[in-house]
Amino acid sequence: MDKILDFIRGKIEIYLQQKFGQDGSAIGYLASGNWDPLSFTDNQTTILLLNIEEDKVMRPDNFYAATDHTGKMIPNFPEIRLNLYFLFVAKNNDYKEAWKQLSAVISFFQTYRVFSKENAPDLPEEVHKLSFELVTLNFSEQNEVWSALKVPYHPSVMFKARSVTVQTVPADLRADIQIVQPNIGGK
Repeated sequence: MDKILDFIRGKIEIYLQQKFGQDGSAIGYLASGNWDPLSFTDNQTTILLLNIEEDKVMRPDNFYAATDHTGKMIPNFPEIRLNLYFLFVAKNNDYKEAWKQLSAVISFFQTYRVFSKENAPDLPEEVHKLSFELVTLNFSEQNEVWSALKVPYHPSVMFKARSVTVQTVPADLRADIQIVQPNIGGK
């Protein structure tokens, strides 16, 4: 997920620099040590990974077992599909400028709603596709988010990245995997 966060931040950074012609960091992360209470950097849009949820719609029926070619049950480690919720927070002394920054983030996701290997070759190799949609929070949900963050409201917008796939092979099975080197020319 760290690679996805860096990928999105980098893409939006380039977009904002082209749009506003500014140098420096237009979008960033929370500064280290500013976690309790949270502190957002002035004159910058901050990206937060606010929530991770499992997308259970595409999950296999028998989640933990599979069969080999002989019909024998074997352990299965199917992929996990996740939905990632990103909150973009614009903190600026000029309220109008904060909304200008957020409008540009919204414009970015309108223009680049889906990332795949075809349109984004620099997409992290373990990610096949990223699809984004705007998440609209009602007033009660907004209040819960900002209360949980323990900071006053700042202009913000939330996007959901759908079905990010995570799949790894457990370490005890990796030990059984052998790499076979071809013997070319009898050497």
